[in-house]
Amino acid sequence: MGELAAESRILLEVRDTTIFRQSDPLKLDDWIMNNSYSYETVNPPLPEIEVCTQLQRDLERYFPYTASVEKRVRRAVVLSRKNKIPPTEGLNSPIIDSLSGKLHFKNVRMNLLLNYLKPLTDWYGILIDESESPVIDALTLSWPVSNWKKLVSELKRNGWSLTFQDKQMDMLVIKDKPVGTR
Repeated sequence: MGELAAESRILLEVRDTTIFRQSDPLKLDDWIMNNSYSYETVNPPLPEIEVCTQLQRDLERYFPYTASVEKRVRRAVVLSRKNKIPPTEGLNSPIIDSLSGKLHFKNVRMNLLLNYLKPLTDWYGILIDESESPVIDALTLSWPVSNWKKLVSELKRNGWSLTFQDKQMDMLVIKDKPVGTR
């Protein structure tokens, strides 16, 4: 399921969302006891699609919900780059300069920049990488990421952009089963 496992890629179209999420940390233990399940199946070797189909059938048999992957338009933060970087291996790690409060990326794998930008998904939802850059050649950003305008300005200075866009994407949609089909 990969990227659909991220909470920002799940849509709950159900009457009672508290079954899926508990925001009160003081009630979390009770919520886990009442709303967690263990699922196990023993199968002969099957193609992945058949295992997923069986899992979906079992979930629909035992729970009052349906789940499907649907195309939906969602607001997302999109990272892009003007000039593409030729494919190379990212060999280094980002370096934090604690005196200047800067994080320096030089010959670093792209996933490390995406990890740095992870707080954006907490604030704004979905982050999409359209840079087509496997490696960051050279980039310096403030550490930690906390100021949107400053981050956009620093990225722009280095040939990157960070914008809000409406994007069509696959979403995991969970719905109540229609009445009479439980």
